[in-house]
Amino acid sequence: MAIGNRKGVVIILVLALAATFLLIITALINLSCSEIIQAKNRNNSIQSYYVAVAGAERMYVRLKNIQATGGTITWPVNPSNLNNVALQIGGSTVGTFTVTSNLTGQTDEFAIISTGTANGRSSTVTVKYGYTDTYTNGVPIGSMGAMNFAGNKWWFLTSRVYADGPIESASNITPSTSHPNDSPYVQFNGDVTPNKSDLSNPSYWYKYDSATSSWSAKQVYDTNGNGQHLTDTTNKGYVDISDAGGDVDKIAIFQADDINSDGRIDTKDAFVSYYTVELNSQYNLGINKGGPNYYSGDHTFGPYNVPTGTSVIFVDGDANIIFNAQKWWGNKADLTVVSTSDITIVQPVNGADDRTTTIAYGDTITGGLNLGDLADVDGNLNMYSNGNFTAILGGNTNGSIMVGGITNVNTGLPSFLFNRDINQGTDDWSNPAKMPRGLPPGYPQVSKVFVIKAENFSTSGYKPRWQWR
Repeated sequence: MAIGNRKGVVIILVLALAATFLLIITALINLSCSEIIQAKNRNNSIQSYYVAVAGAERMYVRLKNIQATGGTITWPVNPSNLNNVALQIGGSTVGTFTVTSNLTGQTDEFAIISTGTANGRSSTVTVKYGYTDTYTNGVPIGSMGAMNFAGNKWWFLTSRVYADGPIESASNITPSTSHPNDSPYVQFNGDVTPNKSDLSNPSYWYKYDSATSSWSAKQVYDTNGNGQHLTDTTNKGYVDISDAGGDVDKIAIFQADDINSDGRIDTKDAFVSYYTVELNSQYNLGINKGGPNYYSGDHTFGPYNVPTGTSVIFVDGDANIIFNAQKWWGNKADLTVVSTSDITIVQPVNGADDRTTTIAYGDTITGGLNLGDLADVDGNLNMYSNGNFTAILGGNTNGSIMVGGITNVNTGLPSFLFNRDINQGTDDWSNPAKMPRGLPPGYPQVSKVFVIKAENFSTSGYKPRWQWR
């Protein structure tokens, strides 16, 4: 081969190698630039996400402040939403966020929607919370005596107690906080207040004036409210015939005020008089001996055996409610059962639009299984006991429990079927139509203008739902 030809081949090879090398360098540079751009976009995307989260948390703090001060919220949130708010760290602006908060259309649920922007990239987070709004109801659990709550565990099986607050007692509460070492498997949502000095038991010493449609307090031991009564002369805590001192006129006063004819005048006489005379005259309830809503002696209410249209039933003895006292589903029902002695409720069941109220001069005992929609109280169950309240095994109830004596809640057996859930009621008692009929005057109530539901339980309670896009 000629020398000139060999030189041409070499030049071609050199040029080819140079071109190949240049292509490789260019590809590497493009790849590096692409990775740098992608990394920058990822960083900006992550940064915009955290800016959006900061905005959502800013709105959450605003709502909590409204809650803490008892303010009223109008939706969308008023004052106005957060618009293009700069987020600064160390004096430098890292992005801006715009946040709105409004109802979702689901019952008792609202959403915070926050869009964060950083270096031209945007991310949106949505957080959904449960809430209660303009809520007035009976105290979820109140007790003049001590309160004791206990769940159970055996091997890997557990049963727990969950209770909405405020939980209030004029005595001790065990446990006094959630998840304490001395009583595990107990969860409280809300304030737990032992030794509450201003908690008082409702009173039955009231008289209804049909002429003025008003109520007034009676003098203690003046059961019939006629202005004449005897005095407890020996500090027995009640009046009996000995306080008449043999005086004929005083004996007549005693006999008139001993409305339940048990030989003594005490708060039980006031209890009987309140329902059979005062409340009966106000609403014409038919609560009198021989009346359709009056039962002499102990009585058991099974499914479907309550007279149609009944609103208040009076039992002069023990009342036993098996499963439910009426066929609730199909028609909205509002039933109050009053007992001069004890009330036992086995697996109470009602529909979401129903309400059951039980009022016992003695004790209230309830128990069942936590079966969800199959056999739980979906509506409201309000229970007042002048004596003690005992809840054994499981069940899920919404409403109010007020106790003049001691409260004991114990799941008894370790199994999820024996979980005991005690939730706040859903009726707003500031509306007279939703106030349970028959509750005694002075029944403790709680009012909450706006409250975000609990977020701190993994197995129960409301967890906020975060979404990112």
